[in-house]
Amino acid sequence: MKAKYLQLAKQIAEDIKLGRRNPFDKLLPIRQFAQINQVSINTAISCYRELEKLGLVEAVNKRGYFVSDRQDSAKVPVPQFPIKQSASLPYIFKYEQEHPFARAQSVLSPASAQHLKSSMNNAIRKHFGHMQGYGEKQGLFDLRDALSNHYAKYGFNLPVKDLVINNGCLDSIRIAILVTTSPGDVILVASPCFNGLLSLVINLGRKILEVSSNEEGIDIAQIELILAQQKVQACLLSANHHNPQGGSICIKNKQVLAELSNKYDIPLIEDDVYQELSFNGSVNLPIKAFDKTGTIIWCSSFSKTLASGFRIGWASPGKYIKKYIAQRATESFGVNMPVQYMTANYIYSGHYKRHLSAFRKQLLINVNTYRKILMQAINSKGLVISNPEGGMVLWIYVPNLNSERLQIMAFDQKIGLRVGSEFTMTNLYKEYFRLNVGYSLDDNLKQQLLSLCELVNQCTE
Repeated sequence: MKAKYLQLAKQIAEDIKLGRRNPFDKLLPIRQFAQINQVSINTAISCYRELEKLGLVEAVNKRGYFVSDRQDSAKVPVPQFPIKQSASLPYIFKYEQEHPFARAQSVLSPASAQHLKSSMNNAIRKHFGHMQGYGEKQGLFDLRDALSNHYAKYGFNLPVKDLVINNGCLDSIRIAILVTTSPGDVILVASPCFNGLLSLVINLGRKILEVSSNEEGIDIAQIELILAQQKVQACLLSANHHNPQGGSICIKNKQVLAELSNKYDIPLIEDDVYQELSFNGSVNLPIKAFDKTGTIIWCSSFSKTLASGFRIGWASPGKYIKKYIAQRATESFGVNMPVQYMTANYIYSGHYKRHLSAFRKQLLINVNTYRKILMQAINSKGLVISNPEGGMVLWIYVPNLNSERLQIMAFDQKIGLRVGSEFTMTNLYKEYFRLNVGYSLDDNLKQQLLSLCELVNQCTE
């Protein structure tokens, strides 16, 4: 005879596989499940944990157990293509789409907003006089110190002296490109690549070498060959919760990338703005954590974790720090001092850590909610929706979708989105689009999502 918890797990597993329970359905609370089945609490827990091991259910912190959609969900296709070098964008990239689905951003919860206001009041009360000056060239010491201590808790050593505060993550990356490359130089990116980065590189007069990804997120062998042949002057990569795909590079490949950058003395600029938005409760280390010679410039910001409007980012420029600070100083006499003091206070107070914990949980709820609606409302047998490990975007593949027509029709209904062709310099991803899930669905936004799904159906040939 099988143990009782295994018998119960088998029954639920059969219900899931036969479609009697749908993805995202919530299982009974453990105590109620135990009472109905006349078993102990420990037996009920063992049953749910067995289902979790089988990948059939997932535990969501403080919300219970839910039927997983991962066991039968295909991965979003990753097109393969020969490496392609480009010096101009095949489209005009615009930041005009302010719709919640278009830009990767969110809004603060009432509790987080209130705590930030308190941090600003505290900062003004204590440091108003210092806020009136330009500040240090590297940025406010208090903020750099707060960030250093914050990341140390993840096992990531980030000395205060190695940090430079900038106006957001994109600004940090822009300065990194300026101090490591010259106009006409070639920068390697992995495909698909965040459209803002593609636009930035091209607008700075650099060329792009686009390398196809694979199921592991990045083709290490191809990148090693390119670096060994000195075909590029820099790399620009995202290792954690990549935008738009949502996946992360494994630790082993992060170590290899750091070793390759160090070995060939080719700078690797790391966009790590989504690092802290992991859904499993842990925080991934960046490639920078394995840097031994200083060739990796690590960049991040509060734009995704707090508010994009604060425009506070930072970089750890490694061996390029003197040139980096000099470039920063020639362009601007500093970064917004009141916001630097406010965010330093917010971190020191412990509110930032608590905010991140609650925010990650909300993002996971959003991901599951959006995915459920999309899967039910889009009529395509080949539909594949990413199941991200973190971040705040979904990458959606619909066979035979005319995504450019979709974008135009959606815009006419005042609905925004990013189409796949914006994330590449090639002629790929025309059947893909990206959706921000940073906003929780109220009635109005849910109706707009349903309207978007109907447009997807209309634009699928």
